[in-house]
Amino acid sequence: MTSNIDLNVDGSLVTAFVVYRLDSFPGGHEHFQNGLFGNDNFGWDKFVCFTTRKDLLISGVDSANKHIKLSTFLNTTNPSSIGTWKVLSVQWNVNAPGYSSVWYNGKLLARFSSYAVEADTKVALGDVSTFHNVPLNGAIGEFVMYRNRYITDSSMIKHHEYFMKKWKISE
Repeated sequence: MTSNIDLNVDGSLVTAFVVYRLDSFPGGHEHFQNGLFGNDNFGWDKFVCFTTRKDLLISGVDSANKHIKLSTFLNTTNPSSIGTWKVLSVQWNVNAPGYSSVWYNGKLLARFSSYAVEADTKVALGDVSTFHNVPLNGAIGEFVMYRNRYITDSSMIKHHEYFMKKWKISE
C-alpha cells in the first residue's frame, strides 16, 4: 500500500510505530526482505526492513553510514521471529544527534544519529519503497506516525505497552 505520508516533512522529527507479523523469509532480493515501511528511492532514505540473514535494517541514519543493522538479539527480543505479532518503532530526530532510536516490544534496541534526506513524499506500507521491490511476507496490523513530536523513553514504553495489550503480544 502506498500513502501520501511524508517521512521527510521538514526533515527534523518523525516517529513511526508498526504492529506487524512476519510469515516467512523466502528467497528473492539479493540483500533485503520483508519491508515494513518506508520510502527509498535508492538513496538510503528512511525505511525499515530485514536482510536475508534476518538482521533488522534501519535507514536514515547519519550521512556517513546511511543505515544501522541490528543482528544480535536476546532470545525474548527477536524482531525477525516468524508467526507472531510484534511492535516496532523508529524515531528519526535529525536536530538532536544521538536521540534517534529503534524500539521493539517495549525494549530499546539502539540509539543513533539521523540525517535529513530528500525523498518522495509518499511512503510504502509493507515494503521499503513505492517501487514495491521488497514486499512484506506477513501482515501489518497498525501503523501510527507522529511528526514534530518527540516521544520520550517513558512515553515510548507506554505506546508499546498499549499496542502489546491490544494485540495480545507477550514479551
